[in-house]
Amino acid sequence: MDTSPLSRVPLDAETSGPEQKTVKIAIAIILAGAMTLGACAQQPGSSSNATPLGDPRAETGSRTEVDYKLTAAGSVATAGGGARAADAVATVNKQPITVEQLHRPLIEAYGLNILIHLAQLELCKQKAAAAGVVVRPEDIAAERQRTLDQMFKEAVNTETLRGTDEEKEQFRQKEYERLLEQFFAARRVSRPEFDLAVQVTAYLRKLAEPGLAEQITDRHLQEGFNIMYGEKVRVRHIQFDNMRQCTEAQRRLREGEPFEKVASEMSTNARTRAAGGAVRPFSRAEPMWPDAFKDAAFALKESEISDPVNTGDAIHLIKLEQRIPPSSAVKFEDHKEVVREQLLSGMIQVRIRALREQLAVETRQSLVINDPVLARQYQLRLEQAAVETATDNAQVRREIEADRPRVPAAQPEDLRPPATRPAQ
Repeated sequence: MDTSPLSRVPLDAETSGPEQKTVKIAIAIILAGAMTLGACAQQPGSSSNATPLGDPRAETGSRTEVDYKLTAAGSVATAGGGARAADAVATVNKQPITVEQLHRPLIEAYGLNILIHLAQLELCKQKAAAAGVVVRPEDIAAERQRTLDQMFKEAVNTETLRGTDEEKEQFRQKEYERLLEQFFAARRVSRPEFDLAVQVTAYLRKLAEPGLAEQITDRHLQEGFNIMYGEKVRVRHIQFDNMRQCTEAQRRLREGEPFEKVASEMSTNARTRAAGGAVRPFSRAEPMWPDAFKDAAFALKESEISDPVNTGDAIHLIKLEQRIPPSSAVKFEDHKEVVREQLLSGMIQVRIRALREQLAVETRQSLVINDPVLARQYQLRLEQAAVETATDNAQVRREIEADRPRVPAAQPEDLRPPATRPAQ
């Protein structure tokens, strides 16, 4: 993982190494909602019950510079040992419940998650100040809207509604907020965490943007155009960790079970499993797809299912749903700026992702927790993450060993079957 200081990353397409990879990855995600074939591991410093900062669904917030510091100010006890009613946040039968009484339980229950977000935000502010980057309230508001669109736009269809554009937009925003509350409840994420996360992402975006637009070449634009407007295929896939799983899926398919049903029950890809293995259409030019996956998909006839396809880190069965021919009416020059905008967006996403990983590392290296309860919780979380990582690695080794072909032990000459004995 890169732990070098945050700096401008050159994207010269003619060089090798991380810079060239950044361009290739950016080109690969110029279509919104690009599907990834792998899962991301949670960083040890992130909450086990909360959406980590690396999760795009948590990259928003509704406030600007919100101060979430808990304070016991105003909870001064009277000379008789009781709390003044004016200091109370609530009363029960006229007995006050003070901020001081709330303070410690809240710290123990939610303090570590909030503290980690605050620490990352503070690091971002320090880096922005050093780079001369300014993040304004409107930048944070735009980040919030951008992510709400990514999360919920497909779920809120206003095209069939009657009314003015303004009324439709009001309906959309109201639905966004309703769905956001459902997201909080389902993922056990608090609004303060969400709001802090947006500030972090807004700073990372500002740190990521400088210099990227100038690094987009005509060759990049042509590649992006081919991805967006070239021949494409629409497929479903089932992803496996090993051939045993794949063989079982093939048996079920031969017995007549629908491909999407088997995918939803057996695929190890959590994102596409929920959609019955469906992925968005893609072209041969898209580098985010492994070559073996693309070759197999484009070789199929409609409704045909591939043999097992090994992409190196996973095994797939692919079913071709539809072949989409390129549009002859679409000209490169007419869509050049659209491609440029999409490509720049993808490049920014790549840079933000790299900066976020670096930020997580720097937070763990620099964070010093003085509160004994929070310090103990943080140490336990790091230890748990280390155990989970070791367990995952051991499981991978066991799977590799299980899939490795078994070589029979050498047999003595006189015990070999006749057909295998050397000719005399």
